[in-house]
Amino acid sequence: MVGNGRATHPDLGLAGRVYHVQFEGRRAREGITMTTKESHRAAWKACETRVAKYIGGERVPITGRQRGDVPDIKHPWLSGIEVKYRMKLPDWIKDAMCQARASQKRPNDLPVVILCEKGEETGKAWILTPLSEFRDRWL
Repeated sequence: MVGNGRATHPDLGLAGRVYHVQFEGRRAREGITMTTKESHRAAWKACETRVAKYIGGERVPITGRQRGDVPDIKHPWLSGIEVKYRMKLPDWIKDAMCQARASQKRPNDLPVVILCEKGEETGKAWILTPLSEFRDRWL
């Protein structure tokens, strides 16, 4: 069975391991791919390094840190920076950002997407904005 970037088969002991799989047809056209665990690890490390440089911070190596005890990136005034790398972001998030951009009235308007979860307090909603827009305004 294939899903969420992992090839799993409980009877063969493959659960949780990542393998390269070459798709054909629709999946190939849509750019769905799978990679080895090592190449995925290298990709998210490279992503963290690029983001750190882009915002004027420094990537914190994972050596000796536990999940959640230090951020992915050390920055002079931003704290708790976590970078999440995915092969592909959900289309609905990209569509929402396209809507936000389309509704901009002035060139300097900040496109923002607010994500709300059912039953959550309004103040706990999430705000998404393009990193370039954030950097250009505040960094």
